This record gives sequence, structure tokens and C-alpha cells, in this order.
Amino acid sequence: MDKRISGGVSLFLVCLWSLQGYAWSGKQDNKAAENLAQLEDRELCAETQAVCTRAAVPGAGMAMEGLDYLAAIRLAVQKKHGQADQSWLTDAVTAITKHTPQHCPQACAQVREKKRQGDSSAAVEEPAPSP
Repeated sequence: MDKRISGGVSLFLVCLWSLQGYAWSGKQDNKAAENLAQLEDRELCAETQAVCTRAAVPGAGMAMEGLDYLAAIRLAVQKKHGQADQSWLTDAVTAITKHTPQHCPQACAQVREKKRQGDSSAAVEEPAPSP
């Protein structure tokens, strides 16, 4: 029993360590504008989420770096889809600005959900109806 528990803990730590290799840690991890332009929407959304998860942490001192990078991501998205911002991008900006990292994981839910439903225009969002 003890071997199973310690094996499970070891496996968890290895998985956690490998995930940290993909995390955004600051401006040194920013992709160049030309590389961002080549990413698919789900990849841009994942990049946004990684930035948000780190930059929204209160006291981490990463908010300005994160917001600067999100501005570059926003330009890449706008080149693809026009001037309308995607909700996952504005949600991430809000989470960083308000220092609420708990809102970051939901930032990309719409892109994944639309992909799961087989919608080929996953990143193009319908405008909300006017009240």
C-alpha cells in the first residue's frame, strides 16, 4: 500500500514538473509577432491562458508583462478576425487586471467547447443580442 501511494505521489510530481516546462514565466517566454500570427486560435487561446495563470497572481509582479504580451496576442487575433476581441482574450485581461487567477481557466472554455461540437468557425463568436 505504501509503495502505491509513494508511486502515485512520484508520478504526480513528475507530471507537475513536466507541465511547468510549458508555463509562461515572463517576457523571455513571449513568442515573436510573426510566430503568433501562425498559431491557430486554440493555440493563441492556450498561450493567453498560460500568461493569465501566471500574471494574474496577486503580488507576483507579472501583471504588466502579461498585459503587454496579451496586447501582442490581441494584434495576432485581430489580423485573423478583424477588430472584434475574442471573449477568452478579454476575460484574461480582466483576470490579470483584477488579480483573479481563478478566472483564467475559464478563459479558453468557449474555444474548446466549439471545437468539441465540430464548429469549423470555432474562434468566430456571435455578437451578443442587444437588449
